[in-house]
Amino acid sequence: MNAASDPLLRMTGINKAFNGVPALREAGLEVRPAEVHALIGQNGAGKSTLIKVLTGYYRRDQGQVTFNGQSFEAASPQAAQNAGISTIYQEINLVSYRSVTENICLGRERRRMGLLDWKAMHQEAERVLAAFKVKVDVRQPLSNYSTALQQMVAIARAVGFQSKLVIMDEPTSSLDDHEVAILFDVIRHLKASGVSVIFVSHKLDELYAVCDRVTVMRDGRTVLSDELARVSKLDLVTTMIGRKLESAGAEQTAFRRRAHHEASSREAPLLAVRELAVGRRVAQASVEVRSGEVVGVAGLLGAGRSEVARAIFGADLLDKGEMTFKGQPYAPMTPGDAIASGIGFCSEDRKIDGIVPDMSVRENLTLALLPHLTRAGVIDVARQQEVVKNFVERLGVKCAHLDQPIRELSGGNQQKVLLARWLCLNPQLLILDEPTRGIDVGAKAEIQALVGALAADGLGVLMISSEIEEVIEGSDRVYVMREGRTVASLHRREITEDAIMNAMADGSAALHPVGGTSAPVPAEASSRRPATGAAQQAEGKVNGAAVHRDVKEVSTARPAILEGQPPPATLTRRSRAPRDLQTALRRYGTLTALFLLLAFNFAFTPHFANWQTLNVNLTQVCNIVIVGVGMTLVIATGGIDLSVGSLMAIAGALAPLLFLNRLFTVPLPVGLALAFIVPVAMTSLLGYFNGWLITRFRIQPIVGTLILFIAGRGLAQVLTNGNLQVFSMPGFQFIGLARPLGIPFQAILMVLLVVAGHFLLQRSIFGRQILAVGGNDEAARLAGIPVMRVKRLVYLLSGFGAGIAGLIVISINSSSDANLVGLGMELDAIAAVAVGGTLLTGGSATVLGTLLGALIIQLVRYTLLANGVPDSAALVVKGAMIVGAVFLQQKGRAR
Repeated sequence: MNAASDPLLRMTGINKAFNGVPALREAGLEVRPAEVHALIGQNGAGKSTLIKVLTGYYRRDQGQVTFNGQSFEAASPQAAQNAGISTIYQEINLVSYRSVTENICLGRERRRMGLLDWKAMHQEAERVLAAFKVKVDVRQPLSNYSTALQQMVAIARAVGFQSKLVIMDEPTSSLDDHEVAILFDVIRHLKASGVSVIFVSHKLDELYAVCDRVTVMRDGRTVLSDELARVSKLDLVTTMIGRKLESAGAEQTAFRRRAHHEASSREAPLLAVRELAVGRRVAQASVEVRSGEVVGVAGLLGAGRSEVARAIFGADLLDKGEMTFKGQPYAPMTPGDAIASGIGFCSEDRKIDGIVPDMSVRENLTLALLPHLTRAGVIDVARQQEVVKNFVERLGVKCAHLDQPIRELSGGNQQKVLLARWLCLNPQLLILDEPTRGIDVGAKAEIQALVGALAADGLGVLMISSEIEEVIEGSDRVYVMREGRTVASLHRREITEDAIMNAMADGSAALHPVGGTSAPVPAEASSRRPATGAAQQAEGKVNGAAVHRDVKEVSTARPAILEGQPPPATLTRRSRAPRDLQTALRRYGTLTALFLLLAFNFAFTPHFANWQTLNVNLTQVCNIVIVGVGMTLVIATGGIDLSVGSLMAIAGALAPLLFLNRLFTVPLPVGLALAFIVPVAMTSLLGYFNGWLITRFRIQPIVGTLILFIAGRGLAQVLTNGNLQVFSMPGFQFIGLARPLGIPFQAILMVLLVVAGHFLLQRSIFGRQILAVGGNDEAARLAGIPVMRVKRLVYLLSGFGAGIAGLIVISINSSSDANLVGLGMELDAIAAVAVGGTLLTGGSATVLGTLLGALIIQLVRYTLLANGVPDSAALVVKGAMIVGAVFLQQKGRAR
């Protein structure tokens, strides 16, 4: 590489502030052509902000950027992508409900004659993944695969854009050694092909393995840029944290400074867990913790470590086993029970089940303490502020102010806030699940030192970690788990890397009686246990720690770019029997229920089989389905529309005013045309207003649509002065009364809208965008999808359907009553969507299911009425059906 060549990317003097708090100050970055460039720094140093400024996620306040020889400023992530910059963010920003193909091709779908070309997209996804030696069924939902595969898909997606610059933010965080090696081969191939890579990682060994140069950031500034070969690891660390470290010895963690606790065998344990079984992951786990001890739990990912911790804390109920805490029987039913007993728990993933992102540092820190900070049910803010200030200072939490949203803090500072959440309760036992995962070396050292100091003060600590150095140097005793069983208990002098690794691999290690059991856990116990889908694993290492991976070696063709490398790996899909059952129920359960209802009525309900009865049921369900199609699209994006009934009333009020010439005089044909066009256009615009309100001011959909739910019906009453409008206008009423070929015209409209909606979701790019937004709107936005526009358009379509339904209602009744048209329709539509199988949380939807759901609800109501059950009881049954549908959805998601 020619050092004198013009850089591919040059960023100079970059400034960026949030609410007056500087995030970047005169920051810079220079990347040469065909170079792998390391970008490092502590959490909060400004790395991610600098990347987001480059890729159009943020707009810089000051500074200059040139890319590929030209001045550059991306207006959006999609613009950066189109210019040749692809980004793999630290969190896996994919849409888990959609297939592997859809995730890889999101934002660059192949089309043929205006339609999605699924065959070409499947082939492209397979080709891109083949470069990473990954062979999977690309038609399966991404959620069916492991986190490691999802990370590989995210990387493959970015590389597949044929970019000039690929940015990788912590790309190896979910990969094992084998997958990391494949990734490094791909990076080297990209470099050889002339593509530059920005590589962000906290793992220094990875930087030296693959990177050419390095840029170090600290406190929003660029403090070092040099050839990596000229900078030692110690220099990198000292530059990142801004202070001189002690000389690097054999110890690799801050635990080296703590005096280890030598517990007497006669000392009563603070916590004793014996023969614990939890679900399918934990079969026979035993652990003891004494006051003042740090007890480590090691094991492959999937060995059951986190499940044991959650059971101790009451987050999961145990199936069998015994626990004692402070010498008393202990069986928490909820986390509240564990907290009341004196136990705290920092979970494995702080973003998923740790922090509340939009709440402040103050609120997050005192979340568990709130019952102790109230007077007559009112929070004592002064006491709360005092507690928070004390712990923020003691733990060195860096934040602009105590009311700063915790999501704006770095990972290390978020972790400190979570530790403080439990420490302010003065617990006797603290359970830490991966306490230093995903944070920089400086914050990691601070937390390790803090844990050691807490143990020295008498706190019992149960620490789960995948970092072997952390377990070895930090623990007084170590338990090793394998396939849901405790297979080794190591005392201080026996805690070595070889002993832990051997126990992880085959259960062989020095053992001691655990929790007062009469005999040690046999080393061969796990080998006698039948292997399950979760237990069929191969071993690898990340940072020296063994980890789980769903990898099987197979002989298959290799892509040309990796010719001469080991054969590709097939990442097998996990066993999903419960999920497959849920999928079958979701796919065919609604249809089966409809057939059963029809069969019952044909057999037992008098006159059900005649055309008049079928016609009545069909016409009563048409409007629900027409409105339900729009509601399905809205719910697919994670929204809700409570205004559809009021929009129906507006359309019903406006149409007669037009064809009866009560607003202005026009010829009858013109009036009739306007009566169809203007009301539907008006309700469509009002639907768009709903979407604009929700996206512009970022308010909850239920609140945004509640405005028109109330004001819309008032507007309809104003248009008619509250009077009933009676009319006889065949030219208008055909929409509700005409029966071409004996088929109700409204039924034809319903079928057309259902077909169009189904086509939209399944075949169009807009439909894919709808589902992507509902599955993960942040991932969709980073993929270049116009999230705000998508949300506004689905509300417009919902208003369009409501307008048509309003016209049908008044045409059937030969009158328009602003007080009654559309009354309760929003609930009927939501019920049809829910019963039809669409997830109310968004991301997955079925218009055909909505049709079936509406038919089921109508048939249930008819069946009850025909058999003498009052309509009020039918409403109760409808509510029960919605609750049941939501319950089944949640059970499916939990599985």
